[in-house]
Amino acid sequence: MSADCKTQEIVNAFVEIIDIDKNYDLKDYKRIISDIFNNIETKKKIPVPVIIPPDEESEDDDDKPKRRGRPPNKKKLDKNGNEKVKRPPSVYNIFVQHKIKELKSSSNNDTKDLMIIAAAEWKKLTKEEKENFKQTHTIC
Repeated sequence: MSADCKTQEIVNAFVEIIDIDKNYDLKDYKRIISDIFNNIETKKKIPVPVIIPPDEESEDDDDKPKRRGRPPNKKKLDKNGNEKVKRPPSVYNIFVQHKIKELKSSSNNDTKDLMIIAAAEWKKLTKEEKENFKQTHTIC
């Protein structure tokens, strides 16, 4: 069978199957054409299934969960294959978190500005004050 004859046969089969009143997406067209091509290649006259797209109004997709964004992260493993354990926050991090919470309630600055203020206050603390904060706010 020549290529022109085969192409014409594919086009004729496609015209017979497609319903002009229905809306098909690219995936449907690809599936229909590949089924037609495979039937012609194997010279079998297997009827090609007609794909009827769902109406615009139907809400059948609500049952399926929609996957958006990146897939969930895999758990990170160390050299021995054990799951890595996240280390606890430092005293500085705890201090900054507390300071930002205090400053947010009293002012309407950006978080960036609040971070700068909290870091400056940490620098002003003496070693004794930092140790005192460490003892009162340790996370187990």
